[in-house]
Amino acid sequence: MDAHGVEDEVKETPKTFVVYQNYPNPFHPRTAIRFDLPEAGDVRVEVFNLLGEKVATLYEGFMSAGVGKTLRWDAVGFPSGVYFYRVSLNSRYVEVKKMVLVK
Repeated sequence: MDAHGVEDEVKETPKTFVVYQNYPNPFHPRTAIRFDLPEAGDVRVEVFNLLGEKVATLYEGFMSAGVGKTLRWDAVGFPSGVYFYRVSLNSRYVEVKKMVLVK
């Protein structure tokens, strides 16, 4: 785990940008968001509610390329419901996934 709380699963460079389904899902109250970065660059990981309002920024900054980058979201204090997480790399690669928080 680096100073920003990002875990690297394997020290290799993937060929494609991939965002995996969070685990566990549904979750209570913590979940992990995993992704692969084919190149180093500016990464942003944000969480949105059903209305499209940003409720959390999990990461914003530079990140090296690699497989199995993992961030954890502690949703204590957030209401049950459907949320979306968006992972973007260099504003070129963007992927959105749905997750469900149950209390």
